Amino acid sequence: MRDRPDGGGPVEPDGPPTHDSDPNGTGGEIRSLIATLSGRRNSDRHSLPRLVAGLADADDESRKMALAVLAAYGERASQYADVIADSVHAVARSDDTAADTFAWTMAAMRDDRCLPVLRRRVLTGHFTYRTARVYFPRAFEGFDPPTLGEVLTPLDAHSGELLEPLLRLVTAPTTSDRAKEQVLSALGEWGASASPGALEVASLLGSSPGVDAAAADVLAAVGPGVSDPVVDRIDAYLAGDAPARLEVAYARWRITGEPEPALGALGAAVEAGRGYYLGHLARMGAVAHRHIPAVRRFLAQRLNTRVEAVHALWMLGDDVPEAPAIMTEAVRPLAQGFSAPYVTPALRYTAEMGTLSGEAADILATAVASPRRLDGLHGGWRLIAEDHQVQSLARSALTRAR
Repeated sequence: MRDRPDGGGPVEPDGPPTHDSDPNGTGGEIRSLIATLSGRRNSDRHSLPRLVAGLADADDESRKMALAVLAAYGERASQYADVIADSVHAVARSDDTAADTFAWTMAAMRDDRCLPVLRRRVLTGHFTYRTARVYFPRAFEGFDPPTLGEVLTPLDAHSGELLEPLLRLVTAPTTSDRAKEQVLSALGEWGASASPGALEVASLLGSSPGVDAAAADVLAAVGPGVSDPVVDRIDAYLAGDAPARLEVAYARWRITGEPEPALGALGAAVEAGRGYYLGHLARMGAVAHRHIPAVRRFLAQRLNTRVEAVHALWMLGDDVPEAPAIMTEAVRPLAQGFSAPYVTPALRYTAEMGTLSGEAADILATAVASPRRLDGLHGGWRLIAEDHQVQSLARSALTRAR
């Protein structure tokens, strides 16, 4: 068993659950529908309404699995929000896990019916969401709870209701570092919507390397316009032996526009071969032009690093004749019907750069038109969510490169 984020006792285990529902009853039908939806994109029209209709009579495990799939569809399934709420509301009132799963599905649809549950969970610090992602392979058929950050990320439009209790949770001494990192990951995605909490986020600097880096990501996403005390807190952190010095220095540049100390620190890291920081240096743009030779050396490394290096060179203002060949190699797994870690960034950067080889365009067009889901990195609901993401990015790349 794992501990609650506030240290107050165990919540559900991270391992796959057992299935004790009748395979020939509603639970069996729901699992069959989920298998169909996980395998074929063109089954949505017929299978989604049946999945929603089965919620009211499903056993607890099957209902959670169905809600997870609906969460993977997000706003694509928002037309079913009323039926979902009517079907799940009664059981959600008496079962914490059911309530949390319902709130997650509503949050994924950006439906404000998630807010009462989420505010209560955040205020108490008690929830059944994970505080770290757990990997399940393609064949996994159980219920995989989302992380707290995944639940909160779509809700930036509701920052007015959620930001204050989230800041209380993230600054409470009883909240675990992993739970803090989850909250901060969502606030980083919220960007400017999290700006009223910048000072509280800055106060977390010095907590732990993971929390410090996550707090820096939030401050970088908030960007210009924060108060002077936030910059003072950053400077105090950078003056010491700072484990997340590079991330915090980058956040300082995003806030102030002053290239140092970020440029010196990030440039030195890239010169030393630390490819993780290529993205940070890339976002500094032409001001980091002098590090182009160091970035070019990454073009001889693994494919995922080459993808990052191509984008960094483009951001720094260099000509990148290698770009079409490298990006084509990166998206080639789609031609065999599966994804890989470097496919998503390659698609995003291709759309941004507007360069696409003829071979890559053919691969993307075929992948978008295929009735079959991609074999992704994960099983369960994440397979559907990742397939939706890759489809969307591939369409953007095709549109913007024409």
